[in-house]
This record gives sequence, structure tokens and C-alpha cells, in this order.
Amino acid sequence: MRKVSFRPHARNDIRDTAACSFVEASEAVALRFEEAVQNLAHTLAGMPGIGAPCSFRNPELHDLRRLTVTGFENWLLFYRVTEDRIDVIRVLHGARDISALFEEDARRL
Repeated sequence: MRKVSFRPHARNDIRDTAACSFVEASEAVALRFEEAVQNLAHTLAGMPGIGAPCSFRNPELHDLRRLTVTGFENWLLFYRVTEDRIDVIRVLHGARDISALFEEDARRL
């Protein structure tokens, strides 16, 4: 089983989404979102290949994969698998311009 680590952008994405959910919906929804992301990360630790490969133009992003956050079908978790771990790169709403966000941040991922 691989270790899962959350990159700074991913931690910020999760924190910001939970805070927004707390304000717009409820504390229960915010906590459920955080728990869903953690559960998905745990699943990835044992089955890292279950996500769909991403197809970004930038070759630095060729190894990214994505999964839908269970219970939050509009939210996508993007990750990279290495020999010893899984790096969660971002957790983004599917309606965002994801390609532009990744192209902009490719060097920092």
C-alpha cells in the first residue's frame, strides 16, 4: 500500500471547498466533503490505477490521473502515482477551466 500525500494546492482546495460548503450549506456537508476526499485517498493507496488518465498538452502533466469524489460528483481529485506514494495534486470542481489551471501551475506541481 502506498502512502498518500496532499500537495499544498490540494490542501488549499479541500480547505476552501469545505469552508465554502460550511457557509453555503452546512457544517455537516463540509465535514462530509473532507471525509469523502480522505476516503478516496485511502482507496487510492491500495488501488492507485483506478483513476482515469488525464490528457493535458503539457508533457509535464502526462502522468496525472483523476477520480470523481464519491458523493460530490462535480468534484475531481487529480493525482500522480510514484513508486512509493501517491501525490494528490488538486481537488477541483469540474466546471472550472481545469486545463488552464494545470497549464498555469505545471512547473509547480
